Amino acid sequence: MRIRKGRVILLELKVADSINKLEKGCMEALEQIEKLHYDNDMIEEGYTDILKYGICFYKKECFVMNHVATNET
Repeated sequence: MRIRKGRVILLELKVADSINKLEKGCMEALEQIEKLHYDNDMIEEGYTDILKYGICFYKKECFVMNHVATNET
């Protein structure tokens, strides 16, 4: 497997039904990225620097959480 240089950014977007649920929506988005293995193809291609963002919106408000995964081989 060839190690690729560069950074991968994975985004999962959610919409909350109230401003109080923005943080929960971000956590659910990050959980979805992990549960559905969005990064598998990137890892197989040799990427080691993978940023994962959960972004949740409510009207004009936005909340962002991230997870940085380093897949060193």
